[in-house]
Amino acid sequence: MKKIVFLLLFMFCVAFTSFAQDDEPTVTLVLSRIYEGDDCTIGLLYLGQTTFTGEELCYTLENPWRNDEPEISSIPPGTYQAFLRISKGGIRIQLVNAPENVRSAIQIHVGNNLEDTIGCILVGLEVDRNNCEVKQSNDAMLKLLSKIFGVERTPEPEDELLKKNITLIIEGAEREGYWEE
Repeated sequence: MKKIVFLLLFMFCVAFTSFAQDDEPTVTLVLSRIYEGDDCTIGLLYLGQTTFTGEELCYTLENPWRNDEPEISSIPPGTYQAFLRISKGGIRIQLVNAPENVRSAIQIHVGNNLEDTIGCILVGLEVDRNNCEVKQSNDAMLKLLSKIFGVERTPEPEDELLKKNITLIIEGAEREGYWEE
């Protein structure tokens, strides 16, 4: 019964969300994690195919790794497809191929601390690792939307500019010594 309800809910969300067509341009984002600790996960979000050739956009904040448990764990490394979702709750980038039967509605959205993540990815222009916080989150989201969609304002659901395919590549922490103690 739970699977049927979940499937119906998913179909409802798809029906009211603007997905890009296959012939629409694709934008690639790379989330490179720079700190994975017991307290939180912090990363850098890039626009481009790799962290070496991409443009650094903002910091990210997630929960620490907790075996991919819904709402309390960071997202597993991997490649995900995503779309822009606009609702009364705000503007988000939502992943569509999150790990099946484990997680749903994983999003990139605004927020400042772990209480705001709800198992999602927060963005910010500044980061405070000691307190597991990102700052200037709204500005980071507007910068992200501007770089992806070329808009300098809050987009509307009917905007044709918003119909782009988004690929999000999440990498694990590979930079030893990134943070100086």
